[in-house]
Amino acid sequence: MNKLNNFTLKKTFGATGTNAFLSNVSEYIGEHNRIKFCLKCNGNLTLKIYKSNNPFYTFGNNTSNNFSNFDLERSISYISNTNYVKTIPIDGKYIMIGIDNPNSITTEFSLSTHIGIQNFTPLTKRDETITTNDFIGLIRPTTNWDIDVKDDNLEGFESIEITCKGGLSTTEALLRNSGLNDDGYFDPNNLELNTMLDSNVATDSAGNIGALKILIKGTGAFGAERSEEATLQGLTGILTNTNWRAVNSMEVSDLGLNAGIGLQHNVGDIIIRQYYPQLSGGIGQDPMCVIEAGNGISFNPIFDVPYNKILYITKLSINSYCEDDGEIYINKHTFNNNKWIRKRLKTIYLHSQQHLEIKTLFRINGNSASDSNNGAERLTITRKSINPLVGTNNITVSLYGFMKVINL
Repeated sequence: MNKLNNFTLKKTFGATGTNAFLSNVSEYIGEHNRIKFCLKCNGNLTLKIYKSNNPFYTFGNNTSNNFSNFDLERSISYISNTNYVKTIPIDGKYIMIGIDNPNSITTEFSLSTHIGIQNFTPLTKRDETITTNDFIGLIRPTTNWDIDVKDDNLEGFESIEITCKGGLSTTEALLRNSGLNDDGYFDPNNLELNTMLDSNVATDSAGNIGALKILIKGTGAFGAERSEEATLQGLTGILTNTNWRAVNSMEVSDLGLNAGIGLQHNVGDIIIRQYYPQLSGGIGQDPMCVIEAGNGISFNPIFDVPYNKILYITKLSINSYCEDDGEIYINKHTFNNNKWIRKRLKTIYLHSQQHLEIKTLFRINGNSASDSNNGAERLTITRKSINPLVGTNNITVSLYGFMKVINL
């Protein structure tokens, strides 16, 4: 690897050292994509690394009006009387090093920048201790990494399975059995929706054999990850406390009564819908997610990627019994300029009894700004028959992969 801009900075911070900077001007690192720093501190502190593709202004002692000129790449807390050496990826051409610390301490800091393998990102924060001198070695075997993801052992990574089921239809529609209206879910004017939850039977309620509480997971305003546990009242719809951009999944988390093994589930269909106060009863016709009777979990053909996350789909599994010819579509929908734009990622032709295992790599991004939906992306699974339907058509589609924090 080539080295550029090897410089050392040293500064003593006073009692009001919050957001103090180790230098008054930014450092140019060009096209280099990795930085290595050494830090020696005599007190507790928080190191902040800022980046930009444009030169920063000269800061001096007044930084309060300059935060629009750079982005915070990483914030790391350290304890006193300790030496640290760390290498991290960075994608800005200019960097600025800052420190948050209300104590009077002496901090010694040195920094060098490098060109590393293109787009290299540590598998997890614990792998940032891999030594990077003249080469970069990914020392963890891929199989162990897969296991770590599934076991939730990797910070910032989580395994994802998206499963849905249904039959073919004469027009393209989401793959599910509910038969409910798909319209409205992609209305660009409804990106933070009031919602109502109900069952189509009275016994999904307190004191009855059926579901009582439902755990809802999805995204809220501007894609922020949200979860809520709501209590059912049978046929009576209840307003959720959360306004949703999208609901990715639901599951039964508690029952009205202890029941035998054959009754440990929801009795009816549990549906979360967009809430329209102007309609009779306030319940809309557009479902966001459904737990079908007896399943206990939803099989949702829509997954909205949260803010600051990336979803990777690495495997596709399909079980089908189709007497008619049909197609399954994997789609990506991107929100931009108040419009949802769909792109086909894959088309799979189906006929008769089949089991398909397909290796693939799809990438679906969450929006990168915390105050805008632009760039938000959703994955959907849809289906359509090629000929008029005359036979039996049952299809289950499962997508497997992982989701990670952007820039991790």
